[in-house]
Amino acid sequence: MPTEEAIIRTFKALRTAPLKYRLIYWTILASCIRVKDAIKFINEVDLDTAERIETPEGIFYFWDLKWVRPTKATFVAMLPDFVYEMLKAYRESGEKLTIWALESFARRHKHLERPNSMRDFGYNRLLLLNVPESVADFINGRGPRKIGAKHYMDKALQAKAHYPKYLAYLRQLKARVEQS
Repeated sequence: MPTEEAIIRTFKALRTAPLKYRLIYWTILASCIRVKDAIKFINEVDLDTAERIETPEGIFYFWDLKWVRPTKATFVAMLPDFVYEMLKAYRESGEKLTIWALESFARRHKHLERPNSMRDFGYNRLLLLNVPESVADFINGRGPRKIGAKHYMDKALQAKAHYPKYLAYLRQLKARVEQS
């Protein structure tokens, strides 16, 4: 698991990288979704289906994806407004990001943290910010483990309620990355 300093170093190094690579790293960190699902999301999600949510911590966008495969799932995706703006710019560029391009980029830039480590870091940061484990699991695409989480909790509503804690953290992290 990378340290916060390693995450910051990675994002500082990515400042000069092509937009698609900056976007994929930020998307995985901000949404805590798997790499393959993040690529699918970046390339295919309908931007108009996002719910724009304003909080005292800032603006974020919410998608209720419900992508469920036999062993993996991506229930929702949430992005801060600054990542959403990167996504819009990427879409306007006409580029396409593939898993092979990302893997090749990561192999050539061994000094960067691996894209999947962004997801691990994000999950652990959610827990450190006192997001309930069942909500962090839902955001991370893991199925509920406890009876209450399975049957009695509106997980999407809980994710929206707790995400502003993480949003505030992501804004602070971005400010640190942008420092010289």
